[in-house]
Amino acid sequence: MFDELTALLDDTHRPSSNSILLTSLDFDSNFLLQHFLSYSIKNSLNCVYISLLTPFSHLKHVQNKMGNVLKTPEISATSPLMFIPLFSILSDQFFNEKPSFNIDDLCEIIQQQIIASPDIFIFEDLQILRHLLKFSDVKILFMQRKLRQLFPKAQFITQMSISDDEKDDENFSSPLINMLKRVHDKHIFVRSLTTGATKDISGQLTYSGPSKSSLWANTIIRQCLFRLTDRTLNFITSAMNDNETYLLDLDDDLSEKDWNGPKRSICTRCERPELVCLCSHLPSTPIRLNHTSVVIFQHPNEIKRPLGTVQLLSKCIDPSSLTVVRARQFPGKYYSDIYSNPNTYLLFPNANAVLLDDVINESDHYTIIALDGTWNEAMGIYHRHSELQALKTCYVKIDQKSEFVIRTQPTKETASTLETIAYALKSTEKDSPTLFDDIVRPLKRMVELQLNLGAVVHEAKLSLIEKGETRRHYSKKHERWLMTLQH
Repeated sequence: MFDELTALLDDTHRPSSNSILLTSLDFDSNFLLQHFLSYSIKNSLNCVYISLLTPFSHLKHVQNKMGNVLKTPEISATSPLMFIPLFSILSDQFFNEKPSFNIDDLCEIIQQQIIASPDIFIFEDLQILRHLLKFSDVKILFMQRKLRQLFPKAQFITQMSISDDEKDDENFSSPLINMLKRVHDKHIFVRSLTTGATKDISGQLTYSGPSKSSLWANTIIRQCLFRLTDRTLNFITSAMNDNETYLLDLDDDLSEKDWNGPKRSICTRCERPELVCLCSHLPSTPIRLNHTSVVIFQHPNEIKRPLGTVQLLSKCIDPSSLTVVRARQFPGKYYSDIYSNPNTYLLFPNANAVLLDDVINESDHYTIIALDGTWNEAMGIYHRHSELQALKTCYVKIDQKSEFVIRTQPTKETASTLETIAYALKSTEKDSPTLFDDIVRPLKRMVELQLNLGAVVHEAKLSLIEKGETRRHYSKKHERWLMTLQH
């Protein structure tokens, strides 16, 4: 098989098109695809993006963070991006057991959707074709060669993740990867990324490419640690223009400890990095409540979310007035004094919930329980506990849009846990007219800082559904529950 593939693609007279092969464990090289795409958009290059995994909505979200605006997946003469959802085209044949496309038909389908001569041709993970759609290695390589013949002036950037059966091979030398390396001018292998797709990425990068010849007979292989924090894509530009440099100019002998550098200084009061310290916007002293005890049942996943609002709330309210319990179960035998208190209200908008303002004259002191987590997690906590379902429920009137715009809310009428508690205290602590502003002020500042650092404004989920801008719809049961949020 290997000899056959070698004979198939061993075209040593092919002129160099400066093509790049990206390989990685799992999907560690995804960030490189995003940055090559951003590079092409910012330089007004015609770019074909063959999608085998990523929906357009995700591309739009990530590119928005990188300063690029993608309006629609529809191909038009006014947009340099030609987005082709190839997996959607092929999956109909595969899942409905229809005859699969031959290579000529498949390339013709791609060619028909390309309305301008491409400068950059990005092909998402070929492993999807290989393992999910059962394309043979020969078929994949034929498709690569056919597309290069159709678009000889385009720079091809091809991604290939390492499959489980290839991870046991130290050099990842499967026949397909070896042949892909032979038809690309450069090979970039990425390993062990530590964070997300657009900033603060670190790991190990291996670069190999031609030294003085376009043939793979003379190659250079370099390995370095890297960290990507700059969205200007200068390192991508150097990689595309210079065969004999690192992507980043780093010392080969740089140790991982030296590379990581000193840890960020953390403020002792707000427990946030000093660069985004919120102390100047927190109350001068934690607020002691006169008529309310707040109890928050928090889902354990919230500890993984550094921008959770309950941590911020705990810096505003005195511990004598605020209790945060992080667990998955909240049984009555441990919290009987809370569950049995006739003045305990669960802040949860079900069909029987009453407006908190309508009951504040019934007692001088109230216990307010709130559930903290995503809306799905909060619903799960509620439905798993008969004790919570037996409590009186209330809701608050939210008279302005949530300040927490860096997270997606289910509807325009919903808000973060901190804001919801602040609205509740606005009703129960009427003798403290500045309390609401004192609690929400640090949240506003935190959102402002995050937006300045590259976060984007999120729309409500129902608004996205109404506009047809999301493929992840709620179930009918979930939608009925969401309707109760719009009292």
